[in-house]
Amino acid sequence: MLQRAIPLAIFLGSLSVQLSSNAAPNARPFVYCVPTEDVDLDPFKPLGAPTRLLYLRLITRSFVSTDASEPGLFSRWQFDSKGRVLTADIAKDAVWKNGRRLTPREAGHSLAKALRSKPLGQRVHVLGSEALDAPDWTTKSIPGVRVLSEERLEIEFEGVIDNLSGAVREALSTNSRPNRLWPVRFDEDGGQKVIPDVLSKFPIADLQRNSVALDVLEHRVVVQAGCERGDFFSYMPPLDEENLFSSQAQKSSQALYAVVNPEAQGLKTSSERQSLLNWIRASLSERHAPGFSLSQRHFLKGEPGFDAHGHSREPAVAAGWKPPRKLVVGLGTPWPERFPVRVALEAAARKEAVSVEWVPFYDRAPKEIFHLRLAGTNVKQGRSLWIQDIMDFKPLAEVWRKFPATQSALLKSRDRSAATVPVENATLLAIETATREEVSVVPVGRYRNSLFSRKSLPIELVFTPENEITFKRRSQK
Repeated sequence: MLQRAIPLAIFLGSLSVQLSSNAAPNARPFVYCVPTEDVDLDPFKPLGAPTRLLYLRLITRSFVSTDASEPGLFSRWQFDSKGRVLTADIAKDAVWKNGRRLTPREAGHSLAKALRSKPLGQRVHVLGSEALDAPDWTTKSIPGVRVLSEERLEIEFEGVIDNLSGAVREALSTNSRPNRLWPVRFDEDGGQKVIPDVLSKFPIADLQRNSVALDVLEHRVVVQAGCERGDFFSYMPPLDEENLFSSQAQKSSQALYAVVNPEAQGLKTSSERQSLLNWIRASLSERHAPGFSLSQRHFLKGEPGFDAHGHSREPAVAAGWKPPRKLVVGLGTPWPERFPVRVALEAAARKEAVSVEWVPFYDRAPKEIFHLRLAGTNVKQGRSLWIQDIMDFKPLAEVWRKFPATQSALLKSRDRSAATVPVENATLLAIETATREEVSVVPVGRYRNSLFSRKSLPIELVFTPENEITFKRRSQK
Protein backbone atom coordinates (compact mmCIF):
# COMPACT_ATOMS: atom_id res chain seq x y z
CA MET A 1 0.00 0.00 0.00
CA LEU A 2 1.06 3.59 -0.55
CA GLN A 3 2.42 5.26 2.55
CA ARG A 4 0.21 8.00 3.94
CA ALA A 5 1.77 11.40 4.47
CA ILE A 6 2.02 12.79 7.99
CA PRO A 7 -0.88 15.23 8.63
CA LEU A 8 -0.29 18.95 9.04
CA ALA A 9 0.07 19.99 12.66
CA ILE A 10 -2.87 21.89 14.09
CA PHE A 11 -0.82 24.93 15.15
CA LEU A 12 -0.10 25.80 11.51
CA GLY A 13 -3.77 26.08 10.72
CA SER A 14 -5.14 25.46 7.25
CA LEU A 15 -2.66 25.74 4.37
CA SER A 16 -3.26 27.90 1.31
CA VAL A 17 -1.01 28.64 -1.62
CA GLN A 18 -3.06 31.33 -3.32
CA LEU A 19 -1.74 34.85 -3.46
CA SER A 20 -3.47 36.55 -0.58
CA SER A 21 -5.03 39.99 -0.76
CA ASN A 22 -6.48 39.89 2.75
CA ALA A 23 -4.95 42.58 4.91
CA ALA A 24 -3.13 41.17 7.92
CA PRO A 25 -4.09 42.76 11.26
CA ASN A 26 -0.58 43.95 12.15
CA ALA A 27 -0.16 47.67 11.43
CA ARG A 28 3.16 47.03 9.73
CA PRO A 29 4.57 43.81 8.28
CA PHE A 30 6.83 41.85 10.56
CA VAL A 31 10.25 41.33 8.98
CA TYR A 32 12.35 38.16 8.91
CA CYS A 33 15.92 39.15 7.98
CA VAL A 34 17.94 36.55 6.05
CA PRO A 35 21.67 37.03 5.32
CA THR A 36 21.38 36.59 1.54
CA GLU A 37 21.55 38.88 -1.49
CA ASP A 38 18.10 37.92 -2.76
CA VAL A 39 15.19 35.54 -2.20
CA ASP A 40 15.54 33.10 -5.10
CA LEU A 41 12.84 30.43 -5.45
CA ASP A 42 14.14 28.86 -8.67
CA PRO A 43 14.24 25.07 -8.03
CA PHE A 44 16.53 24.44 -11.01
CA LYS A 45 19.55 26.24 -9.58
CA PRO A 46 22.21 24.63 -7.38
CA LEU A 47 21.83 25.68 -3.77
CA GLY A 48 24.91 27.93 -3.73
CA ALA A 49 25.31 29.57 -0.33
CA PRO A 50 23.75 27.38 2.39
CA THR A 51 22.16 30.51 3.84
CA ARG A 52 19.58 30.17 1.05
CA LEU A 53 18.07 27.38 3.15
CA LEU A 54 17.12 29.93 5.79
CA TYR A 55 14.18 30.99 3.62
CA LEU A 56 13.68 27.85 1.51
CA ARG A 57 13.03 25.84 4.68
CA LEU A 58 10.34 28.34 5.66
CA ILE A 59 8.65 28.81 2.28
CA THR A 60 8.85 25.69 0.11
CA ARG A 61 6.99 22.43 0.66
CA SER A 62 8.76 19.12 0.16
CA PHE A 63 7.30 16.30 -1.92
CA VAL A 64 7.44 13.85 0.99
CA SER A 65 6.81 14.74 4.64
CA THR A 66 8.84 13.22 7.45
CA ASP A 67 7.75 15.83 9.97
CA ALA A 68 4.41 15.94 11.78
CA SER A 69 4.39 19.74 11.44
CA GLU A 70 4.92 19.85 7.65
CA PRO A 71 2.62 18.58 4.85
CA GLY A 72 4.06 16.83 1.80
CA LEU A 73 3.01 17.46 -1.80
CA PHE A 74 2.56 13.69 -2.13
CA SER A 75 -0.28 12.47 0.08
CA ARG A 76 0.66 8.80 -0.42
CA TRP A 77 3.73 7.21 -1.95
CA GLN A 78 5.74 3.99 -2.16
CA PHE A 79 8.74 2.45 -3.93
CA ASP A 80 8.57 -0.85 -5.76
CA SER A 81 10.41 -3.92 -4.46
CA LYS A 82 13.57 -2.97 -6.38
CA GLY A 83 13.59 0.57 -4.96
CA ARG A 84 13.63 2.22 -8.39
CA VAL A 85 10.02 3.12 -9.23
CA LEU A 86 8.14 5.57 -7.03
CA THR A 87 4.33 5.66 -7.20
CA ALA A 88 2.78 8.77 -5.65
CA ASP A 89 -0.54 10.57 -5.28
CA ILE A 90 -0.75 14.37 -5.42
CA ALA A 91 -2.03 15.90 -2.16
CA LYS A 92 -5.44 17.58 -2.41
CA ASP A 93 -4.10 20.77 -0.80
CA ALA A 94 -1.24 21.08 -3.34
CA VAL A 95 -3.01 23.95 -5.10
CA TRP A 96 -1.53 26.77 -7.19
CA LYS A 97 -2.54 30.41 -6.75
CA ASN A 98 -5.19 30.09 -9.50
CA GLY A 99 -6.91 27.32 -7.56
CA ARG A 100 -5.73 24.49 -9.81
CA ARG A 101 -4.25 21.39 -8.27
CA LEU A 102 -0.65 20.39 -8.97
CA THR A 103 -0.68 17.90 -11.84
CA PRO A 104 1.30 14.64 -11.98
CA ARG A 105 3.11 15.93 -15.07
CA GLU A 106 4.18 19.14 -13.32
CA ALA A 107 5.35 17.17 -10.30
CA GLY A 108 7.25 14.54 -12.28
CA HIS A 109 8.92 16.86 -14.77
CA SER A 110 9.83 19.46 -12.14
CA LEU A 111 11.30 16.82 -9.87
CA ALA A 112 13.29 15.22 -12.68
CA LYS A 113 14.70 18.52 -13.96
CA ALA A 114 15.47 19.93 -10.49
CA LEU A 115 17.30 16.78 -9.44
CA ARG A 116 19.78 17.28 -12.31
CA SER A 117 21.03 20.53 -10.71
CA LYS A 118 21.55 19.06 -7.23
CA PRO A 119 24.58 17.22 -5.81
CA LEU A 120 22.65 13.94 -5.74
CA GLY A 121 21.86 14.41 -9.44
CA GLN A 122 25.44 13.44 -10.31
CA ARG A 123 24.69 9.91 -9.06
CA VAL A 124 20.92 9.52 -9.40
CA HIS A 125 18.51 10.74 -12.09
CA VAL A 126 15.06 10.11 -13.52
CA LEU A 127 15.14 7.84 -16.56
CA GLY A 128 15.43 9.98 -19.72
CA SER A 129 15.62 13.27 -17.82
CA GLU A 130 18.50 14.55 -19.98
CA ALA A 131 15.77 15.57 -22.47
CA LEU A 132 14.65 18.18 -19.92
CA ASP A 133 17.79 20.23 -20.52
CA ALA A 134 16.13 21.53 -23.71
CA PRO A 135 14.52 25.01 -23.72
CA ASP A 136 11.07 23.49 -24.42
CA TRP A 137 11.45 20.94 -21.63
CA THR A 138 7.87 21.35 -20.38
CA THR A 139 6.55 19.79 -23.59
CA LYS A 140 8.89 16.79 -23.58
CA SER A 141 7.81 13.28 -22.70
CA ILE A 142 10.35 11.15 -20.88
CA PRO A 143 10.15 7.43 -20.08
CA GLY A 144 10.87 7.98 -16.37
CA VAL A 145 7.69 10.00 -15.72
CA ARG A 146 4.41 8.16 -16.28
CA VAL A 147 1.05 9.79 -15.56
CA LEU A 148 -1.39 7.14 -14.30
CA SER A 149 -4.39 9.36 -13.54
CA GLU A 150 -5.29 12.95 -12.70
CA GLU A 151 -3.69 12.54 -9.29
CA ARG A 152 -1.25 9.61 -9.54
CA LEU A 153 2.13 9.19 -11.26
CA GLU A 154 5.09 6.87 -11.44
CA ILE A 155 8.70 8.07 -11.47
CA GLU A 156 11.51 5.69 -12.43
CA PHE A 157 15.01 6.42 -11.16
CA GLU A 158 18.41 5.03 -12.08
CA GLY A 159 21.81 5.64 -10.60
CA VAL A 160 25.19 4.36 -9.48
CA ILE A 161 24.57 3.94 -5.75
CA ASP A 162 23.32 0.87 -3.93
CA ASN A 163 20.60 2.37 -1.77
CA LEU A 164 18.92 4.35 -4.52
CA SER A 165 15.48 4.59 -2.89
CA GLY A 166 17.00 5.85 0.38
CA ALA A 167 18.88 8.59 -1.44
CA VAL A 168 15.81 9.63 -3.43
CA ARG A 169 13.53 9.59 -0.41
CA GLU A 170 15.83 11.94 1.49
CA ALA A 171 16.02 14.35 -1.48
CA LEU A 172 12.21 14.41 -1.66
CA SER A 173 11.75 14.77 2.09
CA THR A 174 11.57 17.45 4.71
CA ASN A 175 14.98 18.84 5.67
CA SER A 176 16.66 17.63 2.47
CA ARG A 177 19.21 20.49 2.51
CA PRO A 178 21.31 20.91 -0.68
CA ASN A 179 19.16 18.39 -2.59
CA ARG A 180 15.91 20.20 -1.79
CA LEU A 181 13.30 19.82 -4.55
CA TRP A 182 10.01 21.60 -5.26
CA PRO A 183 7.82 21.93 -8.39
CA VAL A 184 6.97 24.70 -10.85
CA ARG A 185 3.63 25.49 -12.47
CA PHE A 186 2.97 25.06 -16.20
CA ASP A 187 0.59 27.34 -18.06
CA GLU A 188 -2.87 26.10 -19.01
CA ASP A 189 -2.29 26.63 -22.74
CA GLY A 190 -0.51 23.41 -23.58
CA GLY A 191 2.00 23.66 -20.72
CA GLN A 192 4.61 25.38 -22.90
CA LYS A 193 5.60 28.00 -20.32
CA VAL A 194 6.47 28.12 -16.64
CA ILE A 195 4.33 30.48 -14.57
CA PRO A 196 5.93 32.15 -11.51
CA ASP A 197 4.25 30.42 -8.58
CA VAL A 198 5.24 28.52 -5.46
CA LEU A 199 3.44 25.86 -3.47
CA SER A 200 4.26 27.45 -0.14
CA LYS A 201 3.69 26.52 3.48
CA PHE A 202 2.05 29.89 4.10
CA PRO A 203 0.02 31.97 1.59
CA ILE A 204 2.22 34.26 -0.49
CA ALA A 205 0.93 37.84 -0.62
CA ASP A 206 3.72 39.27 -2.76
CA LEU A 207 6.86 37.97 -4.44
CA GLN A 208 9.81 40.23 -5.30
CA ARG A 209 13.47 39.62 -6.13
CA ASN A 210 14.63 40.56 -2.63
CA SER A 211 11.59 39.67 -0.56
CA VAL A 212 8.57 37.45 -0.16
CA ALA A 213 5.49 38.57 1.78
CA LEU A 214 3.66 35.77 3.59
CA ASP A 215 0.35 35.69 5.42
CA VAL A 216 1.24 33.83 8.59
CA LEU A 217 -1.42 32.98 11.18
CA GLU A 218 -3.39 36.18 10.39
CA HIS A 219 -0.23 38.30 10.30
CA ARG A 220 1.84 39.64 7.41
CA VAL A 221 5.51 38.63 7.47
CA VAL A 222 8.08 39.82 4.91
CA VAL A 223 11.09 37.59 4.32
CA GLN A 224 13.69 40.24 3.46
CA ALA A 225 17.17 39.65 2.04
CA GLY A 226 20.12 41.56 3.44
CA CYS A 227 18.36 43.66 6.08
CA GLU A 228 19.94 44.50 9.43
CA ARG A 229 16.82 45.55 11.38
CA GLY A 230 13.82 43.30 11.72
CA ASP A 231 11.63 41.15 13.96
CA PHE A 232 13.03 37.68 13.28
CA PHE A 233 16.63 36.55 12.74
CA SER A 234 18.30 33.25 12.00
CA TYR A 235 21.68 34.18 13.45
CA MET A 236 21.62 37.11 15.83
CA PRO A 237 19.56 40.28 16.31
CA PRO A 238 21.27 43.70 16.44
CA LEU A 239 23.49 44.00 19.50
CA ASP A 240 21.69 47.08 20.83
CA GLU A 241 18.34 45.20 20.74
CA GLU A 242 19.49 41.78 21.86
CA ASN A 243 17.49 41.89 25.12
CA LEU A 244 14.26 42.47 23.13
CA PHE A 245 14.45 39.03 21.50
CA SER A 246 13.76 35.50 22.65
CA SER A 247 15.54 32.53 21.10
CA GLN A 248 14.92 28.89 20.31
CA ALA A 249 17.72 26.42 19.57
CA GLN A 250 17.31 23.73 16.94
CA LYS A 251 16.51 20.22 18.11
CA SER A 252 19.68 18.50 16.87
CA SER A 253 23.23 19.74 16.81
CA GLN A 254 25.39 21.01 13.98
CA ALA A 255 28.78 19.43 13.37
CA LEU A 256 31.56 21.95 12.71
CA TYR A 257 34.35 20.44 10.63
CA ALA A 258 37.46 21.77 8.92
CA VAL A 259 39.03 20.81 5.61
CA VAL A 260 42.75 21.53 5.90
CA ASN A 261 44.72 22.60 2.83
CA PRO A 262 48.00 20.61 2.52
CA GLU A 263 49.29 23.11 -0.06
CA ALA A 264 49.38 26.01 2.40
CA GLN A 265 52.68 27.00 3.93
CA GLY A 266 53.18 25.33 7.30
CA LEU A 267 50.51 22.67 6.68
CA LYS A 268 52.26 20.27 4.35
CA THR A 269 52.81 17.55 6.95
CA SER A 270 50.23 15.76 9.08
CA SER A 271 51.95 16.96 12.28
CA GLU A 272 51.72 20.59 11.13
CA ARG A 273 48.05 20.17 10.25
CA GLN A 274 47.41 18.51 13.62
CA SER A 275 49.09 21.46 15.33
CA LEU A 276 46.72 23.89 13.61
CA LEU A 277 43.75 21.73 14.57
CA ASN A 278 44.83 21.65 18.22
CA TRP A 279 45.24 25.42 18.22
CA ILE A 280 41.72 25.86 16.81
CA ARG A 281 40.23 23.46 19.33
CA ALA A 282 41.91 25.29 22.18
CA SER A 283 40.49 28.56 20.87
CA LEU A 284 36.97 27.12 20.75
CA SER A 285 36.88 25.53 24.17
CA GLU A 286 33.63 25.90 26.11
CA ARG A 287 35.22 28.72 28.08
CA HIS A 288 35.75 30.82 24.92
CA ALA A 289 32.75 29.89 22.74
CA PRO A 290 29.51 29.51 24.76
CA GLY A 291 27.23 26.75 23.53
CA PHE A 292 30.05 25.04 21.66
CA SER A 293 31.49 21.64 22.60
CA LEU A 294 34.68 20.18 21.16
CA SER A 295 34.66 16.89 19.24
CA GLN A 296 37.58 14.51 18.83
CA ARG A 297 35.62 12.29 16.44
CA HIS A 298 33.22 12.70 13.53
CA PHE A 299 30.87 10.07 14.99
CA LEU A 300 30.03 10.41 18.65
CA LYS A 301 28.71 7.87 21.12
CA GLY A 302 25.27 6.63 20.08
CA GLU A 303 25.76 7.63 16.42
CA PRO A 304 26.36 5.26 13.49
CA GLY A 305 30.09 4.82 12.99
CA PHE A 306 31.10 5.28 16.62
CA ASP A 307 33.65 2.82 17.95
CA ALA A 308 35.30 3.59 21.26
CA HIS A 309 38.28 1.38 20.43
CA GLY A 310 38.50 1.56 16.65
CA HIS A 311 40.36 4.84 16.09
CA SER A 312 44.05 5.29 15.51
CA ARG A 313 45.99 7.86 17.47
CA GLU A 314 46.24 11.44 16.32
CA PRO A 315 49.52 12.42 14.65
CA ALA A 316 52.09 14.05 16.89
CA VAL A 317 52.13 17.83 17.10
CA ALA A 318 54.99 19.58 15.30
CA ALA A 319 57.64 20.79 17.73
CA GLY A 320 57.77 24.57 18.01
CA TRP A 321 54.81 25.06 15.68
CA LYS A 322 53.34 28.54 15.48
CA PRO A 323 50.18 29.61 13.64
CA PRO A 324 50.74 31.54 10.37
CA ARG A 325 50.91 35.31 10.65
CA LYS A 326 47.91 35.52 8.36
CA LEU A 327 45.28 32.78 8.58
CA VAL A 328 42.95 32.53 5.58
CA VAL A 329 39.73 30.75 6.57
CA GLY A 330 37.14 29.77 3.99
CA LEU A 331 33.57 29.73 5.27
CA GLY A 332 30.97 27.21 4.13
CA THR A 333 28.30 29.58 5.49
CA PRO A 334 28.70 33.35 5.88
CA TRP A 335 29.13 34.03 9.61
CA PRO A 336 28.17 37.36 11.17
CA GLU A 337 30.92 39.13 13.07
CA ARG A 338 29.30 38.20 16.41
CA PHE A 339 29.05 34.47 15.66
CA PRO A 340 30.62 32.82 18.78
CA VAL A 341 32.99 30.57 16.83
CA ARG A 342 34.30 33.52 14.86
CA VAL A 343 34.68 35.67 17.98
CA ALA A 344 36.62 32.94 19.80
CA LEU A 345 39.02 32.33 16.91
CA GLU A 346 39.71 36.02 16.43
CA ALA A 347 40.38 36.44 20.17
CA ALA A 348 42.90 33.59 20.11
CA ALA A 349 44.50 34.98 16.96
CA ARG A 350 45.01 38.41 18.51
CA LYS A 351 46.95 36.84 21.40
CA GLU A 352 49.31 35.27 18.85
CA ALA A 353 49.52 38.43 16.70
CA VAL A 354 47.77 36.53 13.91
CA SER A 355 45.41 38.23 11.47
CA VAL A 356 42.40 36.23 10.27
CA GLU A 357 40.85 36.72 6.86
CA TRP A 358 37.36 35.23 6.39
CA VAL A 359 36.48 34.47 2.78
CA PRO A 360 33.34 32.97 1.17
CA PHE A 361 33.96 29.38 0.15
CA TYR A 362 30.62 27.82 -0.79
CA ASP A 363 30.67 28.02 -4.58
CA ARG A 364 34.30 28.65 -5.54
CA ALA A 365 37.68 28.53 -3.84
CA PRO A 366 39.28 31.84 -2.77
CA LYS A 367 41.86 33.30 -5.13
CA GLU A 368 44.65 33.14 -2.59
CA ILE A 369 45.81 29.95 -0.88
CA PHE A 370 43.55 29.16 2.05
CA HIS A 371 44.64 27.35 5.20
CA LEU A 372 41.37 25.67 6.02
CA ARG A 373 37.68 25.70 5.23
CA LEU A 374 35.24 25.71 8.14
CA ALA A 375 31.69 24.52 7.61
CA GLY A 376 28.76 23.38 9.71
CA THR A 377 26.48 20.55 8.74
CA ASN A 378 23.29 19.19 10.21
CA VAL A 379 23.45 15.98 12.23
CA LYS A 380 20.32 14.06 11.21
CA GLN A 381 19.45 10.88 13.06
CA GLY A 382 23.05 10.60 14.12
CA ARG A 383 24.48 11.20 10.64
CA SER A 384 26.80 14.07 9.82
CA LEU A 385 25.42 15.05 6.43
CA TRP A 386 28.66 16.49 5.05
CA ILE A 387 29.65 12.95 4.09
CA GLN A 388 27.06 12.62 1.34
CA ASP A 389 27.90 15.75 -0.66
CA ILE A 390 31.41 16.92 0.12
CA MET A 391 33.00 14.94 -2.73
CA ASP A 392 30.80 16.87 -5.18
CA PHE A 393 32.08 20.23 -3.91
CA LYS A 394 34.21 21.29 -6.89
CA PRO A 395 36.35 23.96 -5.15
CA LEU A 396 37.90 21.17 -3.06
CA ALA A 397 38.66 18.83 -5.97
CA GLU A 398 42.41 19.57 -5.86
CA VAL A 399 42.52 19.04 -2.10
CA TRP A 400 41.24 15.46 -2.29
CA ARG A 401 44.06 14.45 -4.62
CA LYS A 402 46.47 15.14 -1.76
CA PHE A 403 44.51 12.89 0.60
CA PRO A 404 44.12 9.53 -1.22
CA ALA A 405 42.89 7.51 1.77
CA THR A 406 40.28 10.12 2.65
CA GLN A 407 39.16 10.36 -0.97
CA SER A 408 38.81 6.59 -1.27
CA ALA A 409 36.80 6.25 1.96
CA LEU A 410 34.44 9.12 1.11
CA LEU A 411 33.85 7.90 -2.44
CA LYS A 412 33.02 4.42 -1.15
CA SER A 413 30.45 5.80 1.27
CA ARG A 414 28.97 8.20 -1.27
CA ASP A 415 28.64 5.67 -4.06
CA ARG A 416 27.22 2.95 -1.87
CA SER A 417 24.46 4.88 -0.14
CA ALA A 418 24.99 8.63 -0.43
CA ALA A 419 25.06 8.39 3.39
CA THR A 420 21.28 8.73 3.38
CA VAL A 421 20.85 5.58 5.44
CA PRO A 422 23.76 4.63 7.70
CA VAL A 423 26.15 2.32 5.90
CA GLU A 424 27.82 -0.43 7.92
CA ASN A 425 30.16 0.79 10.63
CA ALA A 426 33.23 -0.46 8.76
CA THR A 427 32.66 2.11 6.00
CA LEU A 428 32.17 4.96 8.45
CA LEU A 429 35.16 3.86 10.49
CA ALA A 430 37.27 3.95 7.34
CA ILE A 431 36.30 7.63 6.96
CA GLU A 432 37.11 8.31 10.61
CA THR A 433 40.48 6.57 10.39
CA ALA A 434 41.55 8.08 7.04
CA THR A 435 40.63 11.65 7.95
CA ARG A 436 42.36 11.31 11.32
CA GLU A 437 45.60 9.84 9.95
CA GLU A 438 45.85 12.28 7.03
CA VAL A 439 44.44 15.22 9.05
CA SER A 440 42.25 16.09 6.07
CA VAL A 441 38.61 16.59 7.09
CA VAL A 442 38.80 17.04 10.83
CA PRO A 443 36.02 17.26 13.43
CA VAL A 444 36.09 20.49 15.42
CA GLY A 445 32.96 20.52 17.56
CA ARG A 446 29.20 20.55 17.92
CA TYR A 447 26.83 23.48 18.38
CA ARG A 448 23.16 24.35 17.94
CA ASN A 449 21.80 27.10 15.70
CA SER A 450 19.14 29.41 17.12
CA LEU A 451 16.24 31.47 15.81
CA PHE A 452 15.42 34.84 17.33
CA SER A 453 11.98 36.48 17.61
CA ARG A 454 11.03 39.87 19.01
CA LYS A 455 9.39 39.24 22.39
CA SER A 456 6.51 41.68 21.84
CA LEU A 457 5.07 39.84 18.81
CA PRO A 458 2.12 37.41 18.81
CA ILE A 459 4.01 34.88 16.66
CA GLU A 460 7.52 33.46 16.85
CA LEU A 461 9.97 31.76 14.51
CA VAL A 462 10.76 28.18 15.57
CA PHE A 463 12.41 24.96 14.48
CA THR A 464 10.21 21.93 13.85
CA PRO A 465 11.25 18.47 15.10
CA GLU A 466 12.96 17.91 11.72
CA ASN A 467 14.76 21.29 11.93
CA GLU A 468 12.60 22.93 9.31
CA ILE A 469 11.73 26.58 10.03
CA THR A 470 8.17 27.72 10.67
CA PHE A 471 6.05 30.13 12.66
CA LYS A 472 3.76 29.40 15.57
CA ARG A 473 1.58 31.48 17.84
CA ARG A 474 3.41 32.68 20.91
CA SER A 475 2.11 30.97 24.03
CA GLN A 476 0.34 33.26 26.47
CA LYS A 477 1.83 33.34 29.96
